[in-house]
Amino acid sequence: MSCAWALAILALAGCAGVGMATDAFDVIDVAPADSERPDAPDALTETGLVGERPYRFRVPRRYDPTRPAPLVILLHGYGASGAAQDFYFGFGRLAERRGFLYAYPDGTRDASGLRFWNAIPGLGAAGASLPDDVAYLTAIIDDMSARFNVDARRVYLVGHSNGAFMAYRYACEHPARIAAIAGLAGAMLTDPSVCSPAAGVSILHIHGDADTGISYSGGTMRRVPYLGGCGRPSRPVPYLGAVESVARWAGFNGCGPLEPTATALDLDSSLPDAETSVSRHNACAGGAAELWTIHAAGHLPAVAPEWASTVYDWLLAHARP
Repeated sequence: MSCAWALAILALAGCAGVGMATDAFDVIDVAPADSERPDAPDALTETGLVGERPYRFRVPRRYDPTRPAPLVILLHGYGASGAAQDFYFGFGRLAERRGFLYAYPDGTRDASGLRFWNAIPGLGAAGASLPDDVAYLTAIIDDMSARFNVDARRVYLVGHSNGAFMAYRYACEHPARIAAIAGLAGAMLTDPSVCSPAAGVSILHIHGDADTGISYSGGTMRRVPYLGGCGRPSRPVPYLGAVESVARWAGFNGCGPLEPTATALDLDSSLPDAETSVSRHNACAGGAAELWTIHAAGHLPAVAPEWASTVYDWLLAHARP
């Protein structure tokens, strides 16, 4: 990473014996230069309000209200913000170049003042009051659709870590509202009862195989920071590995087996050559299911300059039929 990045993994004091490798979300502390912010003076950025919660969105200068436009919604990681996550992923700048509508909302602040998404159904702890973020994202889609000519066939969620878990949750509960999701360092939960979508959604799962925050091979979250205190949920929360998460959605989408491809991508600028392998489930009936493995990358890859455009090209190729 360069410029003003300061990246850290959240450690909760007083939670002795709780392993970081299976339990951590990420915290991103970012102070980008004013000229690089998505809300810089020359950016066409506005603020919407759904219920009592605001969100920020960007309208490209080339937006034509007579033509349906794609909508991308970015979901930040735990402890980050929409602006910080945008600075990391670079979708705001891409929205201007490629002409899509773009929203980058903030999650709710927890007792520690860190923003989060309520990404795990049925999660609770003593005294915890968790927001309905599924309803919040639905309201953002509705509000953007009322303001602009949104192409309902091309509504996409992109998330990192806690935001990727949230994207999966939304796809499970409202599959008819979105065409595809792309998530970095998230996962599906092992509990099959929390996800039974009535429609297919295209899934792009991106994961570093050296991730010690959300393990590539799966694991169990025994604490969840945004629950407060030592963050212990009412039950341990096991999650699937990257291969298994994609396979779960391949089943929903009526796909064949996972197969490697000859494609190699350069997604991490700190690693040599094209370090990312691409595998996909073929012959899908109701949406794609694809896995990009960033070999030797951790929870916060040094995303390459072409990261946003590569992910967006994949999303755009997977509109709802």
